[in-house]
Amino acid sequence: MNATDNIVSRELHLAEQEEKLGKFKTDLKKKQFIEEIKNGLKVEIMKNPSGVKIIKKPFWGRVKEKLQNFLTKF
Repeated sequence: MNATDNIVSRELHLAEQEEKLGKFKTDLKKKQFIEEIKNGLKVEIMKNPSGVKIIKKPFWGRVKEKLQNFLTKF
């Protein structure tokens, strides 16, 4: 029984380590992606700092969307 307990505890420890490694890699990729976005947008913001455009859908597009939302409720 003692040998099987050691094997089970070792397997649990390895699984925990793999989970921690996976979370670490995910966090690292998220940080790299955020930095990539920041660096890419930085140039655009520097070119036109006050040029924020709000893109509105045309009137008929908004009517169509509201109608679709209403009809999909039923």
